[in-house]
Amino acid sequence: MKDAQSPTRRPFLDFRLGGIHLKIERFPWWLTLLITNAASALGGNMWLGQ
Repeated sequence: MKDAQSPTRRPFLDFRLGGIHLKIERFPWWLTLLITNAASALGGNMWLGQ
């Protein structure tokens, strides 16, 4: 039962495919940091050609 005073938040990601339902409430900051670090290392490596 929902409380009348609590605001309803939309999930960050709500994915449904057939019987599969994936719901992510909030995206973790450490995963964002890991993805951006990997992308910048790959981009720098491609840019410099090493």
